[in-house]
Amino acid sequence: EERMIQLANYDPYNDPKVIGDVHCTVFIGRLNYKTNESTLNRQFSRFGTIDNIRMVTDKEGKQKGYSFIVFKQAADARRCVVSMNGRMIDGFKIVCDVERGRLIKNWKPRRLGGGVGKGRYHR
Repeated sequence: EERMIQLANYDPYNDPKVIGDVHCTVFIGRLNYKTNESTLNRQFSRFGTIDNIRMVTDKEGKQKGYSFIVFKQAADARRCVVSMNGRMIDGFKIVCDVERGRLIKNWKPRRLGGGVGKGRYHR
């Protein structure tokens, strides 16, 4: 029931927290909850100038294990995705991908039944 409400309200195009050009935005998933913004800046700034880093948190301010990084140039974001996917940061093997929410029509995040791949519950 709650998932259906969240799905109906899911609109990344009108989310005030979502900023920057979609082609310059990179999704970083499976992050260690202890990973901070300065660690991400240090790891990802070698690909180009970073405009913004958004660590996604819940209502209490606890990290949810993923982040969005906005680069100045789309080419830097593409290079970052190719180079960083599967790398280790703070002991966790991360996922680095394009931001699909605004890039792909009708995209749903994993928490709402979408996502890429079979997921962690498929065994």
